[in-house]
Amino acid sequence: MDMNQYMEMFLEESREHLQTLNRCLLNLENDPSDLTILDEIFRSAHTIKGMSATMGFTAIAELTHEMENILDLLRKAELRATHEIIDILFKGVDTLEQLIDNISNNNSDISSVDIKSLISQIKSLAQKSDISITNKEENYHELLSATSLQLNDTETKVIQAANNQ
Repeated sequence: MDMNQYMEMFLEESREHLQTLNRCLLNLENDPSDLTILDEIFRSAHTIKGMSATMGFTAIAELTHEMENILDLLRKAELRATHEIIDILFKGVDTLEQLIDNISNNNSDISSVDIKSLISQIKSLAQKSDISITNKEENYHELLSATSLQLNDTETKVIQAANNQ
């Protein structure tokens, strides 16, 4: 299959999704409690990832995949939309724009854009989420052992389910 015939469509749709990402991240930055916007951000990142993987642009697919991981943690409320997280997501969008511009300018060597340090930063955010979850579980078990209440199995399961959410 000749991918050149799809290049213009890829570039156009990628730019549209990048605009959506920028707009939605600005909205999230202005109101971090509005988590409904995360679905639209996630969809745009997911679409860019799929299109870039199909076109063979693995650096773009890899970066958007890592961004998706953070967005998913935000959607699950395992991370909060802090300024640090939003700033890193903006850096991700800026880097994606740079990669797309390189492709558009017939510079197919997009490996000249360093994404490794950004991906490391994104992964470290995900690891903070793992630490946070572990701390929540430890606090939950400490709370249960510190109380003098006797809970039956059903009550314990309800509390565990609520804690997981």
